[in-house]
Formats: sequence, structure tokens, C-alpha cells
Amino acid sequence: MEIMDEPDCIRISDVPTTQKPFEFRSKNGIHRPNSAILVAESKSNMVSASILVEQATQTPKKLALENVQQTAKDLAKDVIYYVCREKTLKPINRHAVTLRRTVDEVSQKHEIVFKSIVQKLLPLTTETLSETFLNVVEAMFSDSNYNWGRVVSVYAFGATLAKHFADNNINRELIDKIVDYLGVYVAKKMGKWILQQGGWDAFDSYFPEKASMENTLWRGLLYTFVGLGALATMVAAK
Repeated sequence: MEIMDEPDCIRISDVPTTQKPFEFRSKNGIHRPNSAILVAESKSNMVSASILVEQATQTPKKLALENVQQTAKDLAKDVIYYVCREKTLKPINRHAVTLRRTVDEVSQKHEIVFKSIVQKLLPLTTETLSETFLNVVEAMFSDSNYNWGRVVSVYAFGATLAKHFADNNINRELIDKIVDYLGVYVAKKMGKWILQQGGWDAFDSYFPEKASMENTLWRGLLYTFVGLGALATMVAAK
């Protein structure tokens, strides 16, 4: 019996599953990709390049702001623990040296105001501390005026409040919460303003060492007093 040859065929498994992009063949035999594909690829490359340029220009500013905000939080911890616990604790950086000095000055100059405000706010609990703290520091900026004196006054108020808890052995958990609330508030509320002034280096320059700081410090304290005056009025009305 004669065996017939099998017809030429291919199996499905032999067929590649990935299709090549449709191509045009020119008269000279050179393959050219579909023009629509070229346009799509070109647009994609342009978008990618635009994103890279945008990221390159924004990243330094973003990093600078994040650095200012992190320093604000670190300073809150430093100054509150300095006031509440051990005055021999080493400052975390030169900004902390400046802040400790100015907070001491502001606290002494406005001791009666700060303490009377704290007394008006008592009693405080873990449930009421956050809202109360925010209301008080927001009152300092009721006139929407930002300056280094106000920055110091916010830290001074937080330190005074925390010191009250420490001196009276009241729930020490509240002290740690004040550290968090104070740091976050300064970081978010004043972070951009601080960066616009030149960062925390500008803070050091504004309040130089005591030998040459008197005029500048009291000018800052004058602005601070304006904010504290509005704050005292607000608290007294409650």
C-alpha cells in the first residue's frame, strides 16, 4: 500500500504568541514602523522627560522644607525636656542653643502672662490637651502676623505648659504629647515661612549671642507680646 506524504502544515504550539508590530515595506525593501507607533512613542518620551524635569526642580525645595520641619520637631523635644527635666542636657544643635536662650528670655519676660494662661486652661487630660493646645497657639496668630518672636513664643508656651505638669507630677504622658503637638504645629504652620526667611540659620542670625543680641531680641519680644496680648484676651474671655 502506497503511503501518501502528509501535507505541509504547522502545529499551533509552533506559532509564536507575540505578534510583531505592523510594519510597512517601502519600495526599496526597507522596513518602516507604523507612523502611529512612532507618534505614540514620541509623546510617551516627552511626558517622561517632562516628569523628570519637574521632579528635578521640585525635589530640592521639598527636601529643604522637610529638613526645616524635622528640625522644628527636634527642637520641640529639646527645649521641653530642657525646661522640664535637666538643664544640663546637651543641646542637639546650634539652633537648640539659640532656642533655649530665647525661650528662657521670653518665659522670664512674660512669666505672669504664660502662667495665668496655663491656670485658665486647667484641668487638662489626654483627651482635651490636643484641641486646647491648638486653640491657644492659633490665638497667637489671630492677626496673621509671622515673625521669629512668635516662633519663640509658641515654643515658650509649650515649655511652660509642660513644666507645669512636670513640677506638679501630673500625668507625665502629657509632656510627651506636648512635645508632639508643639513640633507638628511649628512644622506645619510655620515651616514654609521659616524656609522663606532662610531656614533655621536665619533664626540663629536674628537672635545672635547675648553680647550683641539685646536690640534684636527685644524687638522680637515686642512682636511676641502683641501675640500674647491677643492670647491673654482670648483666654480671659473663657
